[in-house]
Amino acid sequence: MELCAPPDYNTRAPVEQLPPLSCDVHCHVFGPAEKFPYWEGRPYDAPDCPVELLWKMHATLGFERGVVVQSAMHGNDNAVLLDALRRSQGRYRGVATLGGNERDIELEALHEAGVRGVRFNFVRFLGGPPDKDVFERVLQRITPLGWHVVIHAGGEDLLENADLFRSIKAPVVLDHMGRPVVAEGPQQKGFRYVLDNVSHHGWWVKLSNGERLSKAGQPWLDVRPYAQALIAADSSRLLWGTDWPHPKYAGKPPNDADLLNLLYSYTSDQSVLRKVLVENPAQLLGFPT
Repeated sequence: MELCAPPDYNTRAPVEQLPPLSCDVHCHVFGPAEKFPYWEGRPYDAPDCPVELLWKMHATLGFERGVVVQSAMHGNDNAVLLDALRRSQGRYRGVATLGGNERDIELEALHEAGVRGVRFNFVRFLGGPPDKDVFERVLQRITPLGWHVVIHAGGEDLLENADLFRSIKAPVVLDHMGRPVVAEGPQQKGFRYVLDNVSHHGWWVKLSNGERLSKAGQPWLDVRPYAQALIAADSSRLLWGTDWPHPKYAGKPPNDADLLNLLYSYTSDQSVLRKVLVENPAQLLGFPT
């Protein structure tokens, strides 16, 4: 099993001060394993990265809010997610993974703690796509709760499941800009599908993982045209996240301050940055404004 490198624990202060109530909409919590055992079927292994380290990173960068996304490290056991949300005193929301057979009382507990979405992985290097029956059953269960659906897919996976994704009645959130292949340019079919869904079907998209998508290396500016195309499509549907602690990162994970610098390279328009970091997360996740 692949062992992931640890994150850069020495987060630097950002070059620019974040707006008040900024939200990191994509981060994870791993363990500690002695309290929250890891799933035996996980596709990778990683060091413990408990919620206290996440809070430390967020405090350094200036994030007052966050969204903890359940990871493959813990499978469908959302106990670590519940713990993080309950201890956050309302500052954090969560995105769970479900198997479709959860009891009503379990879903109610997740909602009460702050879970507002469910995530499905369609990328093949993480074992996707999900079983279609499970996918449909989970969507039926979460509809009464008003949750959104996070889709992790890109390229061929997006196009092969285009009709399925368009059939989703709940709000759709697409991870990591839809994972475009940077070498193929913004006109590639998969990315045009993403832009169309943002412009005409109300999809939300995370402007995250630009450093992973880049082929040029730091400061990763070859991804800027993709982010700017999404901003032009509809800046009111965009979100941003660190993806801390950067599981399955190729090489040494970045300092999270550098990821904020990449976001700032996408636009200097403070109103757009406020939408991405504050207003849009509040609207999607129900944070008070």
